[in-house]
Amino acid sequence: MSFDFIDLRAAHENNDNFWPSFTDIMTVIVMIFLLASTVLIVRNWELVEQLRNSIAAERETTEVLKFTVEENATLEEQLEQAKAQLSEQYRQLMLASEQYNEMMEQLANREQSLMLLQDEQQRLSNTLMESEQREKQLQENLQQAEQDYQKLQLDFEQKTAELNESENQLASVKNINQEQTTELAGLRSKMQEAEQKLGVLKTDYSELKVKYDKLVKPARTARGKYIVEVYYQVLGDKTRIRIKHKTAGEKYKTVSAKQLHAALKDLKKKHPKKLYVKVVIPKDSGLSYSEAWTFMKDILEKYDYYYQ
Repeated sequence: MSFDFIDLRAAHENNDNFWPSFTDIMTVIVMIFLLASTVLIVRNWELVEQLRNSIAAERETTEVLKFTVEENATLEEQLEQAKAQLSEQYRQLMLASEQYNEMMEQLANREQSLMLLQDEQQRLSNTLMESEQREKQLQENLQQAEQDYQKLQLDFEQKTAELNESENQLASVKNINQEQTTELAGLRSKMQEAEQKLGVLKTDYSELKVKYDKLVKPARTARGKYIVEVYYQVLGDKTRIRIKHKTAGEKYKTVSAKQLHAALKDLKKKHPKKLYVKVVIPKDSGLSYSEAWTFMKDILEKYDYYYQ
């Protein structure tokens, strides 16, 4: 009997997959195991046949011995020879039994090795199935990633188009804003000219009003009056108001607008028709002519005796 083994080197040279080589190796191992099992079974069968022959021979010898003893009890030499043969056959039987036990032990070892190989094959099969599942999952993840990438690419193109449109709109808005800024600068220039004209008109009006008041009513005087000085200016973004009772010889006291009006209202009650309010606007007050005039007019018309 001859066995042709598979050339494993050729399988390794063009190994695109692990499992064909593994299958070939497992096939060779199984064939070796089957060959060894067959040899052990044949040898065991031969030993069993020898044992049966020995038992049969022993029986025949025993019958012959009985027959010989019955036939001729004096043939002790033949009896001793038969015993010797029987002992030899018994020794051969024990030797065959030992060989049989060894073969059975080897067969058990082969069966255990086969079970281990089957377990390993099952483990490798499970590993292969898990690898295939992971590969399938990776393929699905790859397809999903490609779809997400295509979607992101479309979103990017859409956002790029929207950005270009926004840039165009921004450029248009900038042009409109530039035009509006130019118009606003022109309006501001016109407004400043108007304010200047208004200031001149207010000055003329004030001068005319003073002249009119001089013609219509007696001149405003502090003689015999209770004099209060109000100092007003703007420092940065804060308003600074100070008040001083000049008749009482006090010093300037910083107050808020609410406190100023409360103090002047109280003095107006105490000195009816005799309260003389002197509004002081310094040159570096930070106020425009219009703001200074409005403040002074408001204070005088509310509290000064001359305007009551």
